[in-house]
Amino acid sequence: MKVFRLISSDKKTGSKNDVFISLFIWYMAIAFLLFLAVYKETVIPKYFFFDANTIADYIQYAKSLVPGDSFANTTLFYKVLGVGRTSFVFSILAAIIIVFGFYIHVKNRTNTLSFIDIALLYFYMLLSVIYMTLLSKDFIVLLIILPFLYLSKKRTAGLICWTILAAFYAFYFRTYWFLFLGVFWGLYLVCGLINKTNKLFIICILALLFLAIVLQIALGVDVDNFRKIVNDVRLDQGNENANSMILPFIPGGGLIVGWLNVSLTWISFMLPFPLILSLSLYYIVISLLVIMLYYKFWYALKIELQKNKKVRNNSCIALACLILSFTLTQSLFEPDYGSYVRHLAPFYPLFFYVIFANKSNSIERDDESSTCG
Repeated sequence: MKVFRLISSDKKTGSKNDVFISLFIWYMAIAFLLFLAVYKETVIPKYFFFDANTIADYIQYAKSLVPGDSFANTTLFYKVLGVGRTSFVFSILAAIIIVFGFYIHVKNRTNTLSFIDIALLYFYMLLSVIYMTLLSKDFIVLLIILPFLYLSKKRTAGLICWTILAAFYAFYFRTYWFLFLGVFWGLYLVCGLINKTNKLFIICILALLFLAIVLQIALGVDVDNFRKIVNDVRLDQGNENANSMILPFIPGGGLIVGWLNVSLTWISFMLPFPLILSLSLYYIVISLLVIMLYYKFWYALKIELQKNKKVRNNSCIALACLILSFTLTQSLFEPDYGSYVRHLAPFYPLFFYVIFANKSNSIERDDESSTCG
C-alpha cells in the first residue's frame, strides 16, 4: 500500500516513525469518511438529500430502461441493486469505492505532498463522500469515470472503448453527454498540436462559441437558454438561492451575449467571484479551495504540455481534457454553483492525477514544513 509519509526532522529515527504516523493519520481519516458516509444525515443540512429522497420515493415504480429519462433509469439502477434510502451497506461500499478511486489516481504520483496538497485532497474526498454515498446520479457517473485512467493508457483504442461506454450513459441518462464527448475529442486532438495552456484556454472559449453557433442553427436557441429556463422555474416557485444561483452576467439575448455569458460562467467555475462577492464566510472558504484546485490543475497541465510530445504523459493530457470538456459543457446547463460542485464530484480523483503528475519522488529538504506524499 502506498503510504503518504510525514517527514520527520530526525534523520535516524524519522523514517519508521513517519510511516507509522502517516498510516495512523490516514487510517483515522478514512475511518472518519466511512463514519460520515453512514451518519451524514445527522451532520449535513437536509437540502443535500432532496434528490436522494426523491429517488427513494420512486424506486418502486422503476420498470425498464427508458432512453433519455435520467430519473427513471437512475431509480431502476438502485432498484436492481436492491438499495434503499437508508442502506448501510451501500453507504459503506460507495465510500470504499470513492476512496479507492482517489487511491488509484494518486498512488503512483508522488512520495511527498505539501500540507496544501493534503488539505485539498482530503477536502475533495470529503465532498465526494457526502455527494456520492447518497442515492444519486453522480455515483453512477463515478462508475463510468473510474475505468478512464486505465483505458487512457491504451491511447486512442482505449479512449474509443471508453467513449462507447460513455455514449451508452449519454443515450440512457444524460443526452448532453454527447456534447461533452464531442468537446472532449476536440480538446484531446488539439492538445497534440499545442504546447501552452494559454492557447488551450483560448481554444476552450472558442469551443463555447462553436457550441453557441451549433445550438443556434440546430435548435434556434441561445447557448445559455437551458439554464435560464431552469432558473426561471425556480424563481417562479420561490426556490431561488441568491448566493449560489448562476444568473446572466450580461443582460439580453442573442448569439454573442449567450456565448459571453457561458464563457464567463465557465471562468467563474474556476474563479467563483460571484460567491466571493456575496461576502459569506462559507462561500469564501469554498471559493478559495476551488481556486486552489484549479490553480494547481492548470499549473500541472502547463508543465505537461511544455514537454516534448514523445515523453508526455498521455493519461495526464487525456484526464485534463476530460475535466475541461465536462466543465465547458456544464457551463451551458448548471443552474447554480452548488449543483456544479456536486456534479463535478466524480471527476475530483482525476484532478489529483493531473496535479500530482509531475511531483518529485524525492524526499523534501529537512528545512521544509512537514509533508505527506
